[in-house]
Amino acid sequence: MNKRLTTTLFLLLALSCQALAYDFSKTIHNNQKLYFTILQHRPDEVVVVAPNGTGIGYGKLPQPSGRLVIPDQVQYDGNTYRVVGIASFAFARCDKLTALTLPESLTEVGVGALDSCASLRSLTILCDSLAQALSISRHCPALDTLVIGPAARVLPPFIFSELQSISYISLLSREPAMMKNLFFGCTSKAVLHIGSEVSRIPQFFCYNFSGLRQIVYDSDAPSLSVIEQCAFVGCTGLDDITLPPSLVRIEANAFAHCQPRSITFLSQKPPLAPVVALLGIDPGTPVYIPCHTLGQYANSSIGRVFSNLAYAENCPGSGSPTAEVIYIHDTVYIHDTVYIRDTAALPDEEPTDDTEIQQPDDEETEPPLTFLLDGKVLRISPATALRGVSVRVFDEKGHLVVDQRIPDDQPTDNYYVKLPKRQRYFLRLDMGSPILIDVPLQEVKQ
Repeated sequence: MNKRLTTTLFLLLALSCQALAYDFSKTIHNNQKLYFTILQHRPDEVVVVAPNGTGIGYGKLPQPSGRLVIPDQVQYDGNTYRVVGIASFAFARCDKLTALTLPESLTEVGVGALDSCASLRSLTILCDSLAQALSISRHCPALDTLVIGPAARVLPPFIFSELQSISYISLLSREPAMMKNLFFGCTSKAVLHIGSEVSRIPQFFCYNFSGLRQIVYDSDAPSLSVIEQCAFVGCTGLDDITLPPSLVRIEANAFAHCQPRSITFLSQKPPLAPVVALLGIDPGTPVYIPCHTLGQYANSSIGRVFSNLAYAENCPGSGSPTAEVIYIHDTVYIHDTVYIRDTAALPDEEPTDDTEIQQPDDEETEPPLTFLLDGKVLRISPATALRGVSVRVFDEKGHLVVDQRIPDDQPTDNYYVKLPKRQRYFLRLDMGSPILIDVPLQEVKQ
């Protein structure tokens, strides 16, 4: 038989069988006494057990009370033992226990280990995984604080789904591997705190956790770069969603069907996100972004979903967002002509929210601003509306290939720019420091 499987079976047997005796006891911090059984085929490892003959709780013996921190290792009779497990029902009916810390050395927790711990309010998990902890929180109605420590990687599904009193969760895990559906169906109002070393929120972490009200970050969570798929799907109780400056990617359905009052992005560059990452959220939800980033956000998948983009705070010198950048994702290609919707955002004109895409032959409305690509020539029309505006064209590598200024006395509505070669270009029309338009131009096939 595989050695690893054999040792696991022995450990599970020690955890699940009712303990008729213990090998030794040890008084630890705060004058708490714990009882241990030495694993037969792993003589340097021990399991925490119940002291009485039934194997269920402490019976009439003094129970652990208040805050209990189980040690990683204990010494007895000149030997050092590693604490690797908690037997089934080891702390059952310990109704004076208010806080429990599981050590990093722990690998298994038996079924019912915390049954009927009616006063337990805080649980801290420092170990790598709890593969057998299916009912670790059962019958702990007062549990309101949960800390998932830096070393934690694997927690079984639905482990906390029965909790209805949870109000504060701290995720500190550096490398979460498997933490699906931990709070499925929880409805109690709760805050999720993300630690500064957390690099990603794992898949389905808060799936259908309708009671989750807020996500907060430690020091703006400088390590958090990825929110994985379905991490917060169905969290309908989220009042506001704030995403940290370190965020790089939001995966599919990460916030699907949430109902926030607003969304705030703190990253200067929009995180990569498929449209379905925000599926089901009202497209009119206010989205707040950092100063001078409207062009980037408007042209990202975020801008394609949400129309109500605004700066989170006053941005000195930037003016209003619509005077800085015109929305590019509303560009329509007809043959080789690029039509920009928000012509009202040009200088000295008031922007409107209901401006519709104009067709070139519509004589009853003011003609839209157009860019016609004809071979190596770019035509801008009506150029008289852009007198004095600088025209800058960049190649794909960001090199400036054209830098011209439309004359102040531009006589006609057509202004022509000769392009050095046919490739993909990025056009900018600048008037002072605000960028009015930042649009990618490429050959458009009919």
